[in-house]
Amino acid sequence: MKIGILTYHYGYNFGGVLQCYALQQTLKEIGYHDVHVINCIPSRLKFYLGGIPRKRSLSTICNWYLRIRYGTRCKNAFDAFREKYLNQTEYIKRNFLPQSVKSYDALIVGSDQIWNFREQSNGQFFLNWEPQFEGRKIAYAPCCGKNEVNEKCRGQLEKALNDFDFLSVRNSETLSFVEGIIGKSPQIVPDPTCLYDFKNLLTSIRLVKANYIFAYILGDDINGGNVNAISILKKKYPNRKVIASIIAYSNPRKITWADEIKYDLSPIDWLNMIQNADFVYTDSFHGTIFSMRFNVPFITYYVEERRKARFLELQTQFDISENIVSSLEQIKSFEPRERNFDKKFSDLSNLGRNYLREALK
Repeated sequence: MKIGILTYHYGYNFGGVLQCYALQQTLKEIGYHDVHVINCIPSRLKFYLGGIPRKRSLSTICNWYLRIRYGTRCKNAFDAFREKYLNQTEYIKRNFLPQSVKSYDALIVGSDQIWNFREQSNGQFFLNWEPQFEGRKIAYAPCCGKNEVNEKCRGQLEKALNDFDFLSVRNSETLSFVEGIIGKSPQIVPDPTCLYDFKNLLTSIRLVKANYIFAYILGDDINGGNVNAISILKKKYPNRKVIASIIAYSNPRKITWADEIKYDLSPIDWLNMIQNADFVYTDSFHGTIFSMRFNVPFITYYVEERRKARFLELQTQFDISENIVSSLEQIKSFEPRERNFDKKFSDLSNLGRNYLREALK
């Protein structure tokens, strides 16, 4: 069986790349070896080093400088990982996608936030194009981010969602999104990073010899500021360096509260940094998952509404209510403790793999 995966494999984001890799590898482990990542990138998305920004605020100029200085190395690290570890097709323009996938027996869309508001008009991640794909259509753990429906596309979305042979989602927010359009309740399945153990990517070599707190931040600071949050964590973990990871190519930002900043980690280096940390401080969904996968103590915070749903889902799945915070007061009262999530990941892996087996058999 020839299987194609359509997802956010192309971004400069650790979670997006690694969830795609995890799904690819999981399919191979359950017996499907002719698996391809469909390399179709929406034309409106451009990941490149920009020129001098129009807004000349000090912070914008600083971020632009970081992108110029470190961005190329960061981009190359991601591109090298994709080249080596993802079985990508040749680049396919969106207009040629229907013809290019005709030879596939099944297409899987997911995971990540491929059903967010801005993707709903494009149809790519809903397998909504003409002529229709005649093979098996499978949605594995897509996410909408926030339950918002583009009303101009409601009819198209209804047709596309009803057309899936197997329809699953990553969380309750996306379940509500689907229910609101077609009146059906899809199954909630775990993110692909819960299905695969990543042992083949891990090494025993530490990138940082000293003990450290690892910080990976994608969005806004926690209420009260990350500088104050880090100060609290340093008291709980004394004599540790604070090392932050910034993706200089796609999300450059200036921070002042870290002892050291890594601007150009590869996806494998990023896993290494989490695996060997004494503690992880993050606002990232996948930063949270990998902290648990490697049984590293962590705090995850959210302030933006669009990030809230995915963390509440993890809170339910893994019983980690004390680890998900939204204020400095909660960090102050947090008591770090060792926990082992191996059994939970084993159960989630079985759930996800069984769903894929059923969808593909």
